[in-house]
Amino acid sequence: MVRVGRVDCPPGFRSGFSAGFAAGAPACRARYNLAKSSRSSPFLSVCLRYAPPHSGRLIALPHLPIDHADVSAELAKKYAAQSEVGFSIGPGGVSQPVLSEPAYEPLWQALDDNACFVMIHPGACCDGRLNAFYLENLLGNPHETSVAVAHLVFANVPARYPNIKFCLSHGGGNVPILAGRWQRGYDSDRPGINKNIDAPLQMLKRFYADSIVHNPDALALSESVFGEDHILFGSDWPFPMGLIDVEDQLSGTKPEILERMFTINPKQLLASMKISA
Repeated sequence: MVRVGRVDCPPGFRSGFSAGFAAGAPACRARYNLAKSSRSSPFLSVCLRYAPPHSGRLIALPHLPIDHADVSAELAKKYAAQSEVGFSIGPGGVSQPVLSEPAYEPLWQALDDNACFVMIHPGACCDGRLNAFYLENLLGNPHETSVAVAHLVFANVPARYPNIKFCLSHGGGNVPILAGRWQRGYDSDRPGINKNIDAPLQMLKRFYADSIVHNPDALALSESVFGEDHILFGSDWPFPMGLIDVEDQLSGTKPEILERMFTINPKQLLASMKISA
């Protein structure tokens, strides 16, 4: 068994504690129809087995195969009704799913019906230009998050499905620095943008984001874009790009921001999900 905080986990179990309270399993890119398979995913089984005994401390986040919209919708319908269960999705990868496509509407509906928490953590960025210098992670991850969020925002998904609690990895990727540009595109009637939906800056207030940005100014920018009550502590433990030495890596962060993202904001989010912290 592997010790994660005060929780015993089986060997190979990866705990992210993204958003300060959630634990996830390794990303699983399904290559077959999980919804029709007679064998359940072992990762789903691990999540659903180890979270309930630690109710209020851990929430299972089964990873949906987002490149298969129909399978993801079936899995969401199957598991979303269970108490204290959310989901994670990984945009990017070889298939490069486009989350604004109509094929995803049944998924959003299933998640909205059950007021699900959905962690968006990017999959691999398959741009060959990023093979050098670890750029697939350093640049590709925030890029994939931003593409996913842009499609959700301009397709009006958060407003049409307001009960979904989307949370973005890595402080929202490139989104905070691009928010003003998106707003300008909306205000200046750029081609393809629907002016009958909420403006981007307003829409982005519906998202949560974690704190893994490695810079106090970047964290403050994330707060200004998503709202100071929508920033949650994330560790990405045990990976080196995460917050491994929290006290040292967050030493430049203002105490009031730390209090919000460690304590106040997670409690408010859990309360909105009717989970006792």
